Amino acid sequence: MKKIILIIFFVIFEMVILWRVLLLKNSNISYKDVCTESNSQKIIDKEITTDKQNENNDSNNWSSNYSENKTKYNYPDNFILENDLKNAIEEISRNKHFDESYVYSEDWKKDFLDYFIWGDFDGYEYKKSIEDNNKGIMSREQIEYIYNSLTGYDVTFENIDDIIDCNIIKYSPEDSYIIDTYDYYTDNNEIIISANATRSIKGETFKERYIISVRLKKNEYSCFNGYSIVSLDTTEIGQYQNCDNSEHVIVAELFEDDIFDNYMNVVYINSEDELSYNNFVVVELTDTQRKYVLENKNYQFRIKWDFTEDKELPISKIKAKNIEIIE
Repeated sequence: MKKIILIIFFVIFEMVILWRVLLLKNSNISYKDVCTESNSQKIIDKEITTDKQNENNDSNNWSSNYSENKTKYNYPDNFILENDLKNAIEEISRNKHFDESYVYSEDWKKDFLDYFIWGDFDGYEYKKSIEDNNKGIMSREQIEYIYNSLTGYDVTFENIDDIIDCNIIKYSPEDSYIIDTYDYYTDNNEIIISANATRSIKGETFKERYIISVRLKKNEYSCFNGYSIVSLDTTEIGQYQNCDNSEHVIVAELFEDDIFDNYMNVVYINSEDELSYNNFVVVELTDTQRKYVLENKNYQFRIKWDFTEDKELPISKIKAKNIEIIE
């Protein structure tokens, strides 16, 4: 009898074990999983923390997460200010000053979108390729890549759509900078540029001359010819008046008989236009005009001249077309 009871006990025990195994199997949970669940959770938490730390570190370093599927720039032996980088410098010059303190500001992020995404400027090849190959449809990741290319920093644009149409023009600037010439030198692997530039304003007949000082740092995956802009400052050095190829008239008088060869120095009195003149203007004369001035040096003169080439403001030198005295 005892033997029968023992056999029944073992049968029931085996059935319980089989039931537990089937239950665990149907729940996709293994004995190993159950034993290591708490340890796995600790590992996952550690990985998440590490990722967040890396994200914070990356935001403060000159690093890029955009190397995948991007073209690595092939640097020449000597620095060359190529078109994409040159155009980017000209665009940022509107801000007069730029450095890393602007990188995370919302105002600068808006300026960036205006200048490089939604503006009528499309002067860099990466944006042109999107316009040509994807009908101007740009992703948020592409915008963030352009920002990294320009500044060397990774930022997120949370307040824009995931996909935008960069063919839609939302910004048309009133002014523009054009770099004419530049010099550069290297400083601890950075490039320092001093560029001569002209600033024009819509609706104005004058131009302003600027020195643009730029510090660049290599960013090998930058779509702006392999460089990012560390800092930029502009300094106005004068204004130029656009020529209008028309006749102008000033009223002036000879300054202390100051005539040398075929040039005379006159004191500016007034004019029949709205141009800006210096207090003293040098007038180029023909031999006949020189003789006429000397014969009438005690009079004021009405001097006509043709504005056929751009002049720095205030205008300080003209070539006389006709001279007559005011009696």
